Amino acid sequence: MINDFTRQRKLFPNKKYKKYIKIFVEDKKMGKLRYLNNVKSNLIINLEKLNLEERDLALQIIGKYELEIADIEIKNNNFEEAYDALFSAIHSYFRLDNHEISYNIALRSILEKNFKKTIKNKMFQLIKDRTFKPESYRSFDYFKYIVNQYIINNYSYKLQNINKVPIYIFQNLKFNEIRFPTINPYTISIHPIYSKELTRHLDILEQYNAIKRVNHSLYQGKNYYLVKGSASAFQSSILKDNSNLYKKINYLIEEFSHWDTNKIKEWEKYIGILNYFPTGETIK
Repeated sequence: MINDFTRQRKLFPNKKYKKYIKIFVEDKKMGKLRYLNNVKSNLIINLEKLNLEERDLALQIIGKYELEIADIEIKNNNFEEAYDALFSAIHSYFRLDNHEISYNIALRSILEKNFKKTIKNKMFQLIKDRTFKPESYRSFDYFKYIVNQYIINNYSYKLQNINKVPIYIFQNLKFNEIRFPTINPYTISIHPIYSKELTRHLDILEQYNAIKRVNHSLYQGKNYYLVKGSASAFQSSILKDNSNLYKKINYLIEEFSHWDTNKIKEWEKYIGILNYFPTGETIK
């Protein structure tokens, strides 16, 4: 995979470097945070002089760097600085017409336990203004991957934990890890009202004999390929870019599978997501 420095050099090769206005020093010896801030600042300064193809590449780099900056600032307890970086990332992806990532950044910000209510309210306002909208078509490859993990690892099947694990995973990913369009948070819901969207999908899989539900376990059905194929597609899409993210998702699926209803209710209360979304609201 081409790294970001190579992409920058491709954007501004040596023979064209005279057109690149470099106000801020780009030296990795300064430390990662300062380096990222300086590079993205220089790219922003140069944006309007680039052609459309070059501008799109620059915006992709800016968006990614802003998300990395936000993760570092959160780790350093600099939450206002993290918000500034996230707002800039949203703007970058919005200009790229990548509304899915813009929306996910705003949603993930609401789930960030370290952010003050004022920051969360600003992000929620972006969602409710419908300035950007994610794609209407939702792939279930990610959810089928979760189902596959429950089956092959014999995790205890409870409707509330298999339906809510996508939100739990989403909350525990870094901002730079939610850029993958296959990672779908699906639906907000509260016990005993589970996600109708995912419940319906499980019913369909059972109707097509792809899975079987027996007591507190899930089993493969005769047409399990309907699950396995989608699960493999999701796995390939993540492993291609980030093997550590793949391991992290597997760990979070396993962890959440052990939670009972009371612990899930406490978690929902703690993250406060239901203060923003009515019960059972689809994230779209």
